[in-house]
Amino acid sequence: MNFINRTKELQSLRKEFESEGSSLFILYGRRRLGKTTLLREFSKSIPAIYYLADQSLDRENIQSIAKTIALSLNEPTFDSVLYPTWYALFDSLDRIRHHQKICLILDEYPYLCGSNPALSSILQKQWDEHWEQGSIMLVLNGSALSMMYKETLQPNSPLFGRRTAQLCLQPFHYWDSAKFFPSLSLIEQVKMFSITGGIPYYCHLASRYANSREALMGLILTRDGPLRMEPKFLLKEDVSDPKTYWSLLSVIGRGANRISEIASKLGMAANQLTTYLSALMEMAYIYREIPITEKNPAKSKKGLYKIGDPFLKLWFSQILPYESWIEMDKSQAVWNLLADKLPHHESTCFEMICKEYLQFRVLMPPEVRIGRYWDKEKEVDILGIDKLDRLYFSAECKWQQKPVGIQTYLELEEKTKQLNQTKHSDFTFYLFSGYGFTKELLTLAKKNPIRLIGLEELYEKY
Repeated sequence: MNFINRTKELQSLRKEFESEGSSLFILYGRRRLGKTTLLREFSKSIPAIYYLADQSLDRENIQSIAKTIALSLNEPTFDSVLYPTWYALFDSLDRIRHHQKICLILDEYPYLCGSNPALSSILQKQWDEHWEQGSIMLVLNGSALSMMYKETLQPNSPLFGRRTAQLCLQPFHYWDSAKFFPSLSLIEQVKMFSITGGIPYYCHLASRYANSREALMGLILTRDGPLRMEPKFLLKEDVSDPKTYWSLLSVIGRGANRISEIASKLGMAANQLTTYLSALMEMAYIYREIPITEKNPAKSKKGLYKIGDPFLKLWFSQILPYESWIEMDKSQAVWNLLADKLPHHESTCFEMICKEYLQFRVLMPPEVRIGRYWDKEKEVDILGIDKLDRLYFSAECKWQQKPVGIQTYLELEEKTKQLNQTKHSDFTFYLFSGYGFTKELLTLAKKNPIRLIGLEELYEKY
């Protein structure tokens, strides 16, 4: 896989290595984000020992790391010794590096902890007694988020308070994921994002196809598609009770968003779901959406649970009902049934793109919070509200195969008026469209505080 972007993440790693003294860097995030690729790219420019763990026994891991050290530091006899403990391995490493600053990268750290539950305590002691005042960079990386929290980030974890930096790796922004598909049209870029969600591994696989339809067919809708079983693999790797989590994602994907609805569909009490929902949010599979105007979001009873990852949203809302058909090689029949439903999924992903644009590519005061608004009568796709509860902007996102006209603006203006909230002096209406704007709206926008954002501006080089 080609290395694309991650400039800021590389800078964070290099800054830690170049700082004086020792540093402990915690890297984590859901699977398929390219954490391993990032660490391998980082290790190319520094004296590094990169070890990718597996689920071997503890003794085998120690000897495998010894072999990696021998190769990385050009110490051919280092792995000829049988190291009885981690302490013995680390002490020998300290002797041969002669105070030279190196970076020890333990990738898939949760696997090591699974083989030796005391490993974090061992590293704590090694850090406190030898490394903290020395010159070493230790990087711990993992995708099993619950294990990474338990071992490195929670207050009661052995390594808590010792990290000098941490990074939760995120999917690519839509404009970075577009770099995988330089020859596609902008409309196809949006459709590809609705499949991949900016996950680097998915983008890499999708880049082999000529368009989004072929990518969807080849990756998911065929029996041997590399992403056909992906959700099951992710849950099996990340949680101890995949059946319950699978059921949760299934009912949320089918449109049960309130906790009472979810509980009813599963035949469980609402208070039994809290732990599972919290875990799914920690893994960034779902999120709890609250109307942006709520004063106390944590206690709001208007929260809706939604699948946030576009790939998982697509899979659980559209693909799952036809899983048996795919198993019987009825890919074309599944596509025929999905074709009319995909634009709705694409429209929700287009709204995500528009929100990212407003968050990261529009200059506005940092205290402005951004989110959706809804009540029983109306819905506004995206609102921006400042710390004084003044409206900073109101936005509508349209993914329809025709230009957006004045009527859409007038409806947004009326809905915004009904909010009965004071407007900021710089208040602006934003209208986003995947298929352009009418001449009448373009003319009107020149005379009013209206920003019209099409695909060309959305994908303009950042």
